[in-house]
Amino acid sequence: EGFPGAFYQGFKQFYRSLLEPGARRDYADFAVGARDMELCEAAFQSAYSGQWVGV
Repeated sequence: EGFPGAFYQGFKQFYRSLLEPGARRDYADFAVGARDMELCEAAFQSAYSGQWVGV
């Protein structure tokens, strides 16, 4: 589907979860997004310092 299709599918899944609360969620929630940000920050710090960074 390409780049535009990814947004379509993401919104489709989100709205489905609103209409069907028991449906499986196939998209990232806040906790997953926050964890991804922690990983990105650690990767940046590691690249900047040239050392391993704990996560």
